[in-house]
Amino acid sequence: MQRRIELSLLTALACFCLFGCSVKQNLSKSAEEDHKSFELADHSEQFTAWVSGDNHANKRTWIWCDVERDPVSYRVTGGGQSGEWKPMKKIVVSEDESQTIKEDPTGKHGAAETLPSGKYTVVFKVGNEQFSGVTLQVD
Repeated sequence: MQRRIELSLLTALACFCLFGCSVKQNLSKSAEEDHKSFELADHSEQFTAWVSGDNHANKRTWIWCDVERDPVSYRVTGGGQSGEWKPMKKIVVSEDESQTIKEDPTGKHGAAETLPSGKYTVVFKVGNEQFSGVTLQVD
């Protein structure tokens, strides 16, 4: 009886390591691409930049940054995008279907883009410092 319990525990442990660990690795890789943390050069502030995860062609895609300092801008590169810098404002978005954007000094820096299907890179600029590495996938 004890031998059976030991075998069951070993089997469960093996399954966890084989399946559980690989799933965790895939999830963290995916999150790393569309969500990244940065620190200003003067070490005065750490912040996070991210893009919405459920992006569909020709529908609004959300780009966010929670840094407190101004000015903040972003650019989207790849997929034939111009890569021009666009300002970000502190906003809130209504939670209804219209997703109305309103400027709000207590909100996060945000912007919306409508893009065709493709893989893009979003670069953020806080003051004169640039931060890149956030990937935006639009299906």
